[in-house]
Amino acid sequence: NDKTVTVDTKVERWQPGESPPKRPEPQLATSKAVAERGCRVKITNMPEDLMAKDVAKAFSSVGTILEVDMPCKGEAIIKFKTRSEALDAVESYHRGDLNGNRIEVKQL
Repeated sequence: NDKTVTVDTKVERWQPGESPPKRPEPQLATSKAVAERGCRVKITNMPEDLMAKDVAKAFSSVGTILEVDMPCKGEAIIKFKTRSEALDAVESYHRGDLNGNRIEVKQL
């Protein structure tokens, strides 16, 4: 997991009798990546001849698939609609057989 922390080390000074400068209100993490955390699974050791549509068909029984990415042969990342569906995919398919290959399924 990539985690980036930025620390503001800037010191602001003001004169006696002046109000301190206004600081922006802290924002809650609402980025798309945070919202999607846990909704994706990574599948490895798949047969290399499978295509994204084959992977989607194989995993569609556990939930709504929003996206299938195949970064390299034998590997896929599936984005489910919910974290619960992604967890179901791990529980249902991890170390299972897919067209003769024992696959690994891990939640991202």
